[in-house]
Amino acid sequence: MKNLLRGKLTFESGIILFALMLLVGDMVFIVLHTLNAFVLSGGSKFFNIGHDWGVEEFFQYLKYIWVMLLLVLIAVRYRQLAFLVWCPVFVYLLLDDAVKIHETVGDMLAANINAEPVMGLRLQDYGELIVSFCAAVIVLTPVAIAMLKGSSEFRKASLDLGFLIGLLAFFGIVVDMLHVALPTERVSYFVLGTVEDGGEMLAGSIMVAYALVRINSTQLHYWVASVWSAITHCKSESHKASVIS
Repeated sequence: MKNLLRGKLTFESGIILFALMLLVGDMVFIVLHTLNAFVLSGGSKFFNIGHDWGVEEFFQYLKYIWVMLLLVLIAVRYRQLAFLVWCPVFVYLLLDDAVKIHETVGDMLAANINAEPVMGLRLQDYGELIVSFCAAVIVLTPVAIAMLKGSSEFRKASLDLGFLIGLLAFFGIVVDMLHVALPTERVSYFVLGTVEDGGEMLAGSIMVAYALVRINSTQLHYWVASVWSAITHCKSESHKASVIS
């Protein structure tokens, strides 16, 4: 951080800068979403972070892809193939966001549930909860098995990733259910919706930042740092050449 403040961009300060850029990007989307709701009266779907296939949603897709690529990088370079079992988790999160798996299948289940909904929820909400629970069991069971056989470093990383997945689930499931169940007016409904979608965005950014930190905490640091050093060296030489010319 000191190097960053002094204008020296090292590999470590580059990680911090990129993580801050992700978080700032999330906050910009949230501010634009708020302005769109109360200044433009929700007239632009482009700035609505709760709208399907919006620009923010594609930004979230990129985060899941980045995390998967970083996990593959760690697994191959550091020879810890156990990290690959986390990739299906993020594949599911990506597909679920893109094609609305838990909403679509949950709606199909709800059509076959013969019961009265309680706690202010809809039958569709119960169907979505069932789908999310089943999906979690399917994609996280290999992770649990790998943790039993993996290294202490992998177990520590898996606990951290599990916490971050739990944070994402809190906003995407718990807050979403509250958004549906609680009787709310326009402002409070907007706040809950923003907390839900904005929380998912911030959780995704933290996951990317964490994956980058894991790179820095392993032997990958030396490999990626050498690439980073080569890039900065080329930039320095290019600048010197331009000054001389």
